[in-house]
Amino acid sequence: MTNEEFQVLVLEKLSLLDTDVKKLETTQTQFGSQLQDVKENQNRFASDLQDVKENQNRFASDLQDVKERLIRIEHDHGKTLTALLDGWKLHDEKIDRILLRLDSVEEKLERHDIQISVLDRRATR
Repeated sequence: MTNEEFQVLVLEKLSLLDTDVKKLETTQTQFGSQLQDVKENQNRFASDLQDVKENQNRFASDLQDVKERLIRIEHDHGKTLTALLDGWKLHDEKIDRILLRLDSVEEKLERHDIQISVLDRRATR
């Protein structure tokens, strides 16, 4: 191989190397652009995730409020139900006492009817 052939070969290789370097630079630029897109998407994702966490915290707080209200309602209804049952029991007991008195009055009325009948018979004799 002559000197000139060697130089031509070296120049061809350098030209190929130059082309390869340009391709690498283009690829690197594209990669950099894609990496920038990934970073932007990651930032959007982080922002969306933060929104989700905030919403979750609000829901947790709302759920806690609902639980507290439910406990209060159950407690209040428990008191109301107890009071209603106590009132019903008192009325039931009072009705039982009234019925006992009514039975007693009816017995007295029967005795009085009998006594009046006896007295009427005596008076008519």
